[in-house]
Amino acid sequence: MLNNKFKIMVAAIIAALQTFIILPCQAGTTFTPKNNSCKEILLAGSWVEYPEGWFYTLDQMEELYEVEYFENNRLDYFIRHENDKYINLCDNETTEIQGKFIETTLKLLNEMLDRGLIKYLFRLDTFHGHFFVAGEQFERKYTNLTTRQMMQEFVNDDSLGILFHCAEHLALRNPPQTGTIDDEAQRLIKQRNIIGWYDVEIIEVITGENNELIGDGKSNTATIPQGFRAVGSITFKANVNGEFTIKHDGQSINLDISLCDYYYH
Repeated sequence: MLNNKFKIMVAAIIAALQTFIILPCQAGTTFTPKNNSCKEILLAGSWVEYPEGWFYTLDQMEELYEVEYFENNRLDYFIRHENDKYINLCDNETTEIQGKFIETTLKLLNEMLDRGLIKYLFRLDTFHGHFFVAGEQFERKYTNLTTRQMMQEFVNDDSLGILFHCAEHLALRNPPQTGTIDDEAQRLIKQRNIIGWYDVEIIEVITGENNELIGDGKSNTATIPQGFRAVGSITFKANVNGEFTIKHDGQSINLDISLCDYYYH
C-alpha cells in the first residue's frame, strides 16, 4: 500500500464562515429563485457567480452541472490536441504536453468518478488539483525555475503527485446550514481530499485522524503531504464541446483541461 511508502500528514483548515441569508441559488442581487430552481436564470442568459462561502445541495449541484455542461463557456487556455500533439498556450507561449501526462490525468479523474468519490467535474464539486513532487526531486529539478519552466518540467515528471480538493461547494445540510445532515453529502465531504500518483496511476483518499465536520462548509481541507513541494496546478471543466472524453456510468463526458486557468467564468 502507498500508505506504507510514507506518512501523509493532513492539516485541517477550518474555513471561517460568515453569516449569509441563504437562497437556493446566487445570481447577483436581482434574482429571486422560483420553485427552488437555478435553471431559469441560467437559461435566460445570465451568468451565475459562485462566491466563496455559498454552498449547494446535491440536487442543486446536479441542476447547475447540467446547465453548465451544455452551455458554451469553456476554459480560456484549455490544452488542445492538434496534429497528434497536445498543446498548451499560456501567456502567448506554447508548451507541448506529453501524451502520458494527459492520459494519466484523465484516468485519475475517471477513477474518482467510477469509485463514487466525486459527483461532477465542475466548480461546485471537483475542478482543480495541486501538483507536488518530493523535496529531493524539487531541489534537483525545480529550484530557481519560473512558473512556466516548472510547468514544462512537471508535465514530463513521472514522480508527480496531485492533490484534488473535491466537494468544493457542497452543503453538508439540506437546506444549507439550517436543515438536517445529508448522508451522501457527509460521505463526499469526509473524502474530499484525494491524492493521485502519476507513476503508478492510482488514487488514494486521505483523511485526518479526527475527521470531524465543523459547521457547514470547507472543513477538513488537506495540504500536500509532508516532505513534498508544490510545483503547479491544474483546472478542468466538463463541457459538451470539451477537447477530451472519458466514460462513466455508460455515458461519455467531454471536458477541458488547463494548466493556466486558475478559475473559470
